[in-house]
Amino acid sequence: MSANKLPNELLRECFAHIEYQNKHWKNDIKSFRLVSKRFYAEASPFLIAKATVSFNKESLQNLETLATHPIFSKYITQVNIDVTYYDKLLAQGRHALHRFAEDNATRLYQNLEMMDRGMGRGRDRDSANARAVRDAFRIVTKWEAISGLDYPADGSSPNSEQKVLIEAWHEYVKLFDEQEEVVNNGEGARKVVSYLEKFTGLRRVVVEDYTRHWGTYSNFRQARDYPMLFTDAGLRERCLQPSPWKGTFRTALDTELPVHLLSSLFTSLSQTNIRLKEFEIKVTAPANMSNINFTSNQLEAVKTTVSKSEKLFLRIANWARKSSLAENNDRPASELAGLCALTSAFFSSPKLTEMELSLDDYPVFGEIPKISASDLLTLPLPSPKVEKIYLRNVPFTTTSLQTLVSSLPKLKRLNFNAPFLLDGKWVHALDILHQLAANKTLVHVELHGPQGAEFGNWLSWVKNGVEQREIERWIMGEREGEGNPLAGWVPEYGQGHGL
Repeated sequence: MSANKLPNELLRECFAHIEYQNKHWKNDIKSFRLVSKRFYAEASPFLIAKATVSFNKESLQNLETLATHPIFSKYITQVNIDVTYYDKLLAQGRHALHRFAEDNATRLYQNLEMMDRGMGRGRDRDSANARAVRDAFRIVTKWEAISGLDYPADGSSPNSEQKVLIEAWHEYVKLFDEQEEVVNNGEGARKVVSYLEKFTGLRRVVVEDYTRHWGTYSNFRQARDYPMLFTDAGLRERCLQPSPWKGTFRTALDTELPVHLLSSLFTSLSQTNIRLKEFEIKVTAPANMSNINFTSNQLEAVKTTVSKSEKLFLRIANWARKSSLAENNDRPASELAGLCALTSAFFSSPKLTEMELSLDDYPVFGEIPKISASDLLTLPLPSPKVEKIYLRNVPFTTTSLQTLVSSLPKLKRLNFNAPFLLDGKWVHALDILHQLAANKTLVHVELHGPQGAEFGNWLSWVKNGVEQREIERWIMGEREGEGNPLAGWVPEYGQGHGL
């Protein structure tokens, strides 16, 4: 049968197969769009299924173009909203240039140290990459000179080593000013949401600050073409990167985080008819978590927005203050209260079937968590329909674990990664999890790296000879004749540290 005679449904299946099976699928789809008007109409939806928007004029214009396009507005199913930001500390004020120089010099020095250590020994030490890295340390020295308060605040009279940074700073100031003009007390968020309303097939929104914008710079580094990293173009691109929510090492404790972007987005979404099936938030943990502090009205907007969501994912990563283990990384409960209020509101959907709460690398360095699952979630869960649950580094008391288990009558897949037990014993916690097997719906269980109680709080479980698979079999109900694998078990290497 000629492809021209295929029904539209089968034609779309062919294009879908190309999309998922061929790494060059975009070029193939573009070619098929040129065959005929019918091929153009049926192939176009597979060309762009996702869109990304940042808070700058060009990005908003691109989103508007897609939202008003007769084809893409119907078939884009996911929009990623980038909430990285240009830092006021580095763009405004008498000493902005000095701080910009200090910040970039510090980050460059940190990267150079990592690159230098990565060279190892032998021939790598004499390679072009190694020489480029060693030579680049002089750039740090020149940039540090600009950070001194005796250096002209306008960046006048630079030498050749400093010119690229000062030119980048002037461009950074323009990018910051444009960002502030676009954000404009929530106007930017309202504009983004107005475009989202035009995507009739929208199912998923992802709010993230993980995305790094290093284009050419990133490609050079991945290709290990280090000399190109330290050309004027490479350094300029590096200096113009926006910041994640932690800021950078130098700005982490002083920066004004754009948390208002998140609250404004939820407020604007709650005032529309957009009720997404899937919503995801993945942001960096601020150096001071008190920055995440929604008002009661904003929390209600979160609940309204997710009220019909079936899949919800929230990831908070990089918990070390200033990304450093040398800092005091203990997080008191009072500091985390705003985050707990947000997570509780976010996972409030009565239609929820799949959820993920990831607190990546929390606690950072052997600290004992000051919160538990009952602070982070409303327990029992508001939805009795949850079939898949993934929890990473989430602390539990035995009571909160029991309450969670009792609210999962339809659970099919359970994934606990590094759960921290705050009281009692893991042998009893496993008995609580074993209750899930009575539902007869459970088909998959993973439990990686339990902490607290018998296992300590320094990942000592790795050394203690615990059979992970046997623990998972017990939860699944596959060890009825053998019993709880931790019953009578004594840690071979002691109880770890701190508990």
